Amino acid sequence: MSQNPEPSVLDVFKSWLTPWKGKPILIPELDEEAVVAPTSIASIPDQEERVDEQDPLIGIALRFPWFLGIPLGIALLVQLRFDDTASRPRTLEEGLWLLVGFYLLAVAWQLWRHQKGDWLLTSPREIEHKKDTLAFRPVFLVAGLFVGIAAFYTLEGNQFTLTNVALWLAALFLVVYGLWSPGNIWGERWANLRARLQKPNFNFSISGWTLLVLGAFLVAAFFRFYRIADVPGEMVSDHAEKLYDVFDVMNGEPRIFFPRNAGREPIQFYLVATLIKYFNTGYTFLSLKLSMVIMGFVSLIYVYLLGKEVGNKRVGLLALVLFGMAFWPNLLARTGMRLILYPAFTAPVLFYTLRGIRRSSRNDYLLAGGFLGIGLMGYTATLLLPVVVVTAFGLYLLHKHSAGVRLQTIVGLALVTFVALVAFLPLARFAYDEPEIFNYRTGTRVGSDEVPLPGPPLQIFLQNLGDALVMTHWDDGEVWVISVAGRPALDVLSAVFYAFGVALLLYQYIRKRHWLYLFLLISIPILMLPSVMSLAFPAENPHAARAGGAAVVIFVIVALAIEGLLSGMATKVGGSTGKAIATVTGVLIVLAAASQNYSLVFSEYDEIYRRSAWNTSEMGAVVADFTATMGSEETVWIVGYPHWADSRLVMLSAGYPYVDKAIFVENFETTLKFSGAQLFIVNPDHTEALDALESLYPRGWVKTYDAAEETKDFLIYFVPPQG
Repeated sequence: MSQNPEPSVLDVFKSWLTPWKGKPILIPELDEEAVVAPTSIASIPDQEERVDEQDPLIGIALRFPWFLGIPLGIALLVQLRFDDTASRPRTLEEGLWLLVGFYLLAVAWQLWRHQKGDWLLTSPREIEHKKDTLAFRPVFLVAGLFVGIAAFYTLEGNQFTLTNVALWLAALFLVVYGLWSPGNIWGERWANLRARLQKPNFNFSISGWTLLVLGAFLVAAFFRFYRIADVPGEMVSDHAEKLYDVFDVMNGEPRIFFPRNAGREPIQFYLVATLIKYFNTGYTFLSLKLSMVIMGFVSLIYVYLLGKEVGNKRVGLLALVLFGMAFWPNLLARTGMRLILYPAFTAPVLFYTLRGIRRSSRNDYLLAGGFLGIGLMGYTATLLLPVVVVTAFGLYLLHKHSAGVRLQTIVGLALVTFVALVAFLPLARFAYDEPEIFNYRTGTRVGSDEVPLPGPPLQIFLQNLGDALVMTHWDDGEVWVISVAGRPALDVLSAVFYAFGVALLLYQYIRKRHWLYLFLLISIPILMLPSVMSLAFPAENPHAARAGGAAVVIFVIVALAIEGLLSGMATKVGGSTGKAIATVTGVLIVLAAASQNYSLVFSEYDEIYRRSAWNTSEMGAVVADFTATMGSEETVWIVGYPHWADSRLVMLSAGYPYVDKAIFVENFETTLKFSGAQLFIVNPDHTEALDALESLYPRGWVKTYDAAEETKDFLIYFVPPQG
């Protein structure tokens, strides 16, 4: 112990109160050199910094936004309940109100954490107001107008010809080039390319971000092309109609509009014809599927660009990978019908429209118009895309962001419209010549052309709208060919983040009044209108294909919500540790979504489809074997039976396009003229047909074909050669 301990404050105080006991203790002078005062409050280490010095893991745990787990957990539990289509409550009395209430609670909690900075929302990109000089190339523009008039005149008769196609494409090129902003960007690019060719540099480098984007495309390619030959495994009657249209194209009937089966736009048929001609894929289901899967895959470029335009490159990457592997657009492409063309053209039209508005870019407007006009010749539902474009321009003009460029923006809308009309010329001419045929398909759904409306139009519309808006979380419709019928249109995680994304956009619009937030929200019901407007057949709503364009915007919103969650995590935790935690969390989210989407496509959908579709490929294989050994297609017969296999599909599967060998019992006697071997394919329940065949051909014999699906067996009645 020290010999002269330092007196305490109490000792000093007592010495001054009892002077009779001795001299009072004096307070020692302050040694200024021994004292270091803090320069600011910030220099004093807070609790978390002191904890970090002692244990970094505890510091990370203190900063991590744990409260986010509560809304995520609640929403996931509710959405998992919605996903259980067998036992979920379907009415308020069964407890549905309680689940909806918990979902709303989760959203409210998420918004609270958003206010606290735990869950962010990336700000829209800065608007660039550029004054357009309105300079153009009048010679090319006027030439384009005259060539366009000539194209319109020659496109009569619902036939593409070398002349009218050349005129149409020339008109489109001349109009776009005449209006193209006359900057020298292409000259600069050509000069750079020429300089590189003159002094080649073989050094090649690729950034980490580029590798990430390429990796996302590879993931999407796996989901889109994996098992493309056998998922789905069978054609339905719609496929026969499409292959017949392709057969017409390949045999001298290059139509603009194909009136078969209520009418169809032309793009798919020419894509399939190209595959058949140059890649020898044949008149097969695979040809139909490849044409649409390729189109859907290429359009992912614009899903990425749209996400990047709306948010940032991380939003674009998430939108690309989530949309690329989602079962909703994947099935629209795999079914081999025109359905994927709606989202495939929605993505570029929205990208160029939104970028054009943000940058006041005339060239973007021209590209938006080109994609819009061509897209209108893809799938009937794209007829609503112009409404979406007009809505985007209208909302922008109504908000303060357009101040100073409103007239220029109106000119931009006029440019989009004009170029779209030129691109749409072939189908516009057919609509002018044959308005009843062109509008027939729409009229049978919107009006009473086919059946009377089942109720008041407004009531049906509002009910349809409600059903369509909740299809993402509840029920995507009853069409098993193009969806996993009866379940939500999104996987569980995407549905949850979509709900959170909608809440964030709505909240931020109320606070900041940014036009883009409102447009993203309003565009979804507009893009769903082709499904909603099925007033004559409300049971067809929601319809995954007719609402397919909305999927593009929906997954961009999903990506915005996920990116906001990850950014919040990275910001709160801080440093490289925060980025690492956010990255790992993002990877886990993508993996979980990938797992469910994989199961939905390659297990659940595949199983339901095989149970529901007739096994015409197996029947076709029997026919092909028969014609290759002892018979010919002339002596093959598919006996008609209600709600059974389409005889055209059987012959298509056997390799005989445009051959229909359907026959009915009353026509059996017409087969007596053939002396060679004959083959009859009969439904096992068609006892009348079997009795008639045994009576007509007593020497014949019957065999049951053991199909891969238990309920799909069929009978083969073989008639040996006569004589």
